[in-house]
Amino acid sequence: MLLSKWRILAAVMATYLQDKLVSGQRGTVLIGNLGDSCASALVFGCERGAGEESIREELDLVRDWIREEDLEELGFSFSSDGMTWALVVRVDDGRNQTAVGRAFQVEIMRSRLEDAVQQAWRTVCGVPPESTWVGMENPQFAW
Repeated sequence: MLLSKWRILAAVMATYLQDKLVSGQRGTVLIGNLGDSCASALVFGCERGAGEESIREELDLVRDWIREEDLEELGFSFSSDGMTWALVVRVDDGRNQTAVGRAFQVEIMRSRLEDAVQQAWRTVCGVPPESTWVGMENPQFAW
């Protein structure tokens, strides 16, 4: 079976992140287009000590959000220990014509995907969605 470049990338990143992340870390990062005309994001998570069921539940919630947003999952892999995962998602829908418009849309989608990943984790952990992180009740922005 021929593996897609996206699945290979997900496997490489899950393996790499297995040794770099501590339990509870998750997020998204833009990874570019790898020769395609679409921009993509890497979604990742690490949950050492969690049961396989809770990790699968988190992934199901993230994938549900991806489907609801009409995004495309391009590749997925677990690390060898099964506690770290990486998912590649197409985040450029091609609606914007200018480079600035596309860059803005891609960053907004990456940010929304980040929120979806964090919310999925909160849901699995039983943390209410309206709760805030400690110290973030009144954030101070430096601009």
